[in-house]
Amino acid sequence: MEDVLLEEPIEVPVNIISIYRFYRSEAERKKVERLMNAMLHKRPLLVRGFFGEGKSRAGALSGRGVAELMLLNKSFVKRYGRIQVIFACPLRALRDEVYKTYFFDIGFVLKAHDEVCPLLKQRLRQGKEYLIALAEHLKSDTCLYSKHIGHLKQAMQNGRVVVTTHTLSILPVVLSYAMKRKPLVIFDEAEDFLERVSRGLNEDIVEAVKRIDIKLYRKIRRMLQKEQHQYFMRYTTFKQLLRDSVFISATFPRVIEENYHLLVDRELEVTWLFSVGEKRQDVMVIYKGKLLWKDYPKWKPTVQSQVAELVRVTTSKYGVVGIASRNYQLTRDLEAVLSSMGFKVVSDLDPDFRSKILSSEVIIVTTKGRLYRGINILRGISDVPVVIGFYQGAEPKEHYPPISDYILEHCGEEIFKTYVRELVYAKNLQSLYRFIRQRKNRHIMVLFDWRFHEAFYHFFRNKLYDEIVRVEVDGLSRVSDVAKLYI
Repeated sequence: MEDVLLEEPIEVPVNIISIYRFYRSEAERKKVERLMNAMLHKRPLLVRGFFGEGKSRAGALSGRGVAELMLLNKSFVKRYGRIQVIFACPLRALRDEVYKTYFFDIGFVLKAHDEVCPLLKQRLRQGKEYLIALAEHLKSDTCLYSKHIGHLKQAMQNGRVVVTTHTLSILPVVLSYAMKRKPLVIFDEAEDFLERVSRGLNEDIVEAVKRIDIKLYRKIRRMLQKEQHQYFMRYTTFKQLLRDSVFISATFPRVIEENYHLLVDRELEVTWLFSVGEKRQDVMVIYKGKLLWKDYPKWKPTVQSQVAELVRVTTSKYGVVGIASRNYQLTRDLEAVLSSMGFKVVSDLDPDFRSKILSSEVIIVTTKGRLYRGINILRGISDVPVVIGFYQGAEPKEHYPPISDYILEHCGEEIFKTYVRELVYAKNLQSLYRFIRQRKNRHIMVLFDWRFHEAFYHFFRNKLYDEIVRVEVDGLSRVSDVAKLYI
């Protein structure tokens, strides 16, 4: 099909800012327009690229471009039909940031029930399960959420982009079909979405909802199906959601990419995004062994002394160092040791984390922790030159979470096991690149586990060999001495 190119700025209504106002350069305009064409012609689509290549920004601007054309160009609507653009993020904070940055004049934020109804939020503060609190709320309180859904429908009728979370993305998709529109769902950080939909809902929670509110229970049963003691998204709903989606991810599981047709009866198209400009060669100093958590008492003293020396050297030269911790126990221990030595330390355990990072010398973020997927967790700090990394493995129950029978039936157990292993790789790489944001700068990664190398090799083999200087260290007690040669 013929490409859609926006050679001249579009004449837009007064209340809409043209997409041309968002472009930082001519190169970015070309990148976005190329991605727009891929979104229109090649769904389902996977947008790949290394960390910091501008995938999320390009995806958001492409979605905005499609929405603008829908509003302003009748021939475009005639050619492609009425498209409903939906941009889904893993976290509410990220959702809000995306809306404020890209869709403030042309979007609508679909919020969760507890964000709209303060009475539901009060019930959740009592520590209740979400669905149980929701059932009690619908049974006893005055609910405002139906009004919010009414606003959602009106926004969709008016051609606005729906910005929401992964969890709620199915709602505007279903409404789109009801309104005879074609949903174009853009999933940012898409591996998080796959992990979320593959997990089930405990039977006890659903049964508790049934006792409280039979109407809510029936709605849940229409969307979910029971398998053993878990409820999962029905396959028809799952298939419908994935059929025309766009996935944005640096670490999307390759096994899903290659076997996507087994789930959805369609091949997954792939496009790569690259940034232009100067890129410095990073250094990876990596310990050739594995630090297993069961052996923590054995390697704890050595690692603490190594980290202390690395922090001393790095803060004296750069003023700040980042640590990607494997769990909260390690975070607490490192924070205590470094604080006792006089360093200004802040970790994601601190509720005032964001207000303290600018005055801190050591910033500790826990993999899969509270701020793991936060939007720009280092707000105010453009980049961290040295990052110390500890690999987070997975317990057996994490390796094999509850998963719908239809996924195993269509993909097979071996594919599923590979998929879970790739998710573990992904979360560890994502933790490192919470700190590394400016590709034009040189970074030193000091990694205390060889499994980081396995993760890089799996997802970014060419980057590992062509753009990263790898320094392998045999002895755990020698890591800081070797790293100091490059810091």
